[in-house]
Amino acid sequence: MMMLQALLLATTLVAQDPKPPPKTVEDRLKELDEKLSALEKKQKSLSDENAAMEKEMARRTQARQNAAELTASMWIQRHAGALQLEDRQKNAFIELWRKWTFDDFDKPSDVAAWKAREEIVRKELTPAQIPLLARNVREDHLAAMKQSVSFFGQVAKLPAEKRADFEKAVLGRLSFEEGPLLLQAHPERVIQWNSVLEAVEASIPELSNTLSETEQNALRKVLGQWRPKQR
Repeated sequence: MMMLQALLLATTLVAQDPKPPPKTVEDRLKELDEKLSALEKKQKSLSDENAAMEKEMARRTQARQNAAELTASMWIQRHAGALQLEDRQKNAFIELWRKWTFDDFDKPSDVAAWKAREEIVRKELTPAQIPLLARNVREDHLAAMKQSVSFFGQVAKLPAEKRADFEKAVLGRLSFEEGPLLLQAHPERVIQWNSVLEAVEASIPELSNTLSETEQNALRKVLGQWRPKQR
């Protein structure tokens, strides 16, 4: 009986997992070092990500500032001479266009905001300067429309002399009354792309004595390529 109990006790002791030896100071220091290394790697990774984000934000901010500067500069170059702006006015408009352009990156302005801006422009100008700016705005818009119309003649490969007649006929169907100081404040008065397409289409028959059948068909083909697709 005593022998059986001893055998059972021995079997139980063998079945039990041996306890690990107690950790030495060196083992604990090694574990701590590994944890610190892991934390340092994570911190470096986060620092690199933050640096990349800051760099990207700085790039975007600089790009916005450059765009704002360019917009202000272009407006001054286009209108300062014709309007004979004083230095005070130039500086005021430069600051306005910088601010407006920069603000619109975050939230594009609606028509109401542009109308408010137009009133600011109007107040910065003298009574004599206002109609001069309105004339410039009209000329710029019509010049942009002429480029669009010229595009059709170029793609259709019309001869230069016939292209001039074509542009004259089309532009004669497009009108833009003088008055707005900022086009963005008057979207209903801006000549839209569909209006250009309609003017081109309507002008082709009346140029039948000037354009050959091949040239007319070439214009119709280009016109078809730029018409909105029906769904």
